[in-house]
Amino acid sequence: MYLEVGQSLRQLSRIKESIPYFLKAAELHRSCALSYINDIKQISDCRVVTGDYDGALNILTEIQTIAEKEGYKENGERIGAFTEILNEVEVTRILLLLLLQPPKYKLNPEHAKLLDRYANMDIEPVDYIDEDLYLLIQSLMIAIEERNESALLHLERDIWPKLNGQQNDILNEILKKYRDYALILPID
Repeated sequence: MYLEVGQSLRQLSRIKESIPYFLKAAELHRSCALSYINDIKQISDCRVVTGDYDGALNILTEIQTIAEKEGYKENGERIGAFTEILNEVEVTRILLLLLLQPPKYKLNPEHAKLLDRYANMDIEPVDYIDEDLYLLIQSLMIAIEERNESALLHLERDIWPKLNGQQNDILNEILKKYRDYALILPID
């Protein structure tokens, strides 16, 4: 019931009002990992919509931890639903980190590890991320670091179809932030 009320409020664009209902639903579903993840993912989505990117990032990090812990069969093989969750959550987390660009001293160790995974060209991609997407994200990180506008525009075209709607919205915010930054730079 709480989940349905939260979803109804969200559909009515009453995003902030929906969050407590998703929290209540999550409390009730804590014993079932997939239901709990679904409920707190709703909260994360609401936080992205309202611009609370730090809050969304923290929830997504919790989801990542749960999915990594619960996402294996007895034989050590990944469970498909958790693989999809890990893929979506990791890509969204890296995009949020690229948007937020927190200083290294403020980085959560989990977030520092994630950024390092994509910054280090010698590390193989995790098994739940498509290799092409992994390489595109690495390239995006480099283009942002170098403030290379032409590379960013090229990457936007290539990466866009590989992302979901929310991830594309975050990518758009990253590009907007970069363009805004480029506009305020002094001209030599």
